[in-house]
Amino acid sequence: MAECTEIYHHLFIDQDYPSILSLPKLTSVLGITVGDISDEVPSEGLLTGLSFPSLVNASDISVTNLVNITLIDVPKLTYNDKQLLLIGLLSLESYNGFESVRKTECVKIDTTGLKKINYGNLENASVMSIWRNPSLSSVELPAANIGHLGVYCYRHEGNGSSGVHDPLPRFSGPSNAKYILVSSCGTPLGDPRTAFGIKTMISETADNGGLNFGFKDNTFSSIGFPNLTRIDGMFSLIYNDELSDFVFPALRTVNGRMRFEGHSIGIINQTTFPVLANVSDGLSFSGNITE
Repeated sequence: MAECTEIYHHLFIDQDYPSILSLPKLTSVLGITVGDISDEVPSEGLLTGLSFPSLVNASDISVTNLVNITLIDVPKLTYNDKQLLLIGLLSLESYNGFESVRKTECVKIDTTGLKKINYGNLENASVMSIWRNPSLSSVELPAANIGHLGVYCYRHEGNGSSGVHDPLPRFSGPSNAKYILVSSCGTPLGDPRTAFGIKTMISETADNGGLNFGFKDNTFSSIGFPNLTRIDGMFSLIYNDELSDFVFPALRTVNGRMRFEGHSIGIINQTTFPVLANVSDGLSFSGNITE
């Protein structure tokens, strides 16, 4: 097996393979699956890592619900056009790879120990979901065009009903997204006014009931989008009850409605949208408004 260079089928890896599985000569495989995505409780299998230093092509990668995974090493991976699932991997603090991937259908990173996500060369992704990664501080997507970007930061503690709003990771990019929903996140690290680097939200149609840019149920008091110039679809800030300071210094056009709703929707004045010139479908307010 260690001499394999190409596998024309899916590679299923036993979670109890001892220590690190290494295939140093493998360059191409249809897909890689480790763990069971349907497990409610992560498995304490013996497998601790995956090392494929020559792998260039793997259409589908799924590594899920494994307590002891600490290593994913795919430094040459360039083609991962179907999906990447990293779910239930709280011991995984970093990975080596994915920076060269240019196009993929789906990325879901949920409940990991990752501190940074780097897709520095990603050009297109249909769906990207980043949920419940308590140590995640930054997401690098400088050139990406993303169809649907979802960020969710709330996680339950222990067996109780209480939970924590983990910090919103800082985003470099994306270059464009058609739909963004950020919910249940806490204050981002660093300057909140420069936390989200998206540039445009240009779409041929307003999908998902017209909600194209949405922030809901977050606990941060300040947030900013220094590079965002255009939104096609609805702009929505809903029930972010601690939000008192939000700035969009470059936003000029909203091809849709702007909706503000909640017990406190903060301060809206000339410094919030200093260059906003066009809102095609009006504004709606519900809640307590200052100035």
